[in-house]
Amino acid sequence: MNRARGTVAPYAAPRPLAVWAFARYFRSLFRRHFASVRWAGLDAPGGWDRSLPVLFVSNHTNWWDGFFSCLLTREWGLRFHILMEAANLERYPAFRRVGTLPLRRDSRTGAWRDLQAAGGVLRPGSVLGIYPQGRRWP
Repeated sequence: MNRARGTVAPYAAPRPLAVWAFARYFRSLFRRHFASVRWAGLDAPGGWDRSLPVLFVSNHTNWWDGFFSCLLTREWGLRFHILMEAANLERYPAFRRVGTLPLRRDSRTGAWRDLQAAGGVLRPGSVLGIYPQGRRWP
């Protein structure tokens, strides 16, 4: 983010090599930290209408949330996108390569523009993950 102007770099589509590398890295993390990951829902993701985009909105309970989203959407054959607080994305710019979009929380108009831009990735076969979180409390 260019703090002088309050602008965010334009969106770049996920890079296939970066998505593959991140997924491989995430899988190795999961193997070390989890015995299993399970999905429960009303219907199986394989039966979802691929002509519609998918919007995931959930509580942000831990730092694994985005990693889970990335791996699940890859397993289901969907394109992954996720919103991340712009200040944190600036600290970890590599996440842009796998479909992470910024959300400015320090400006209402900036946040609105970022949400409008994020809406542009909602296309058939894509997923946008949103983990809204208010203030962090101990």
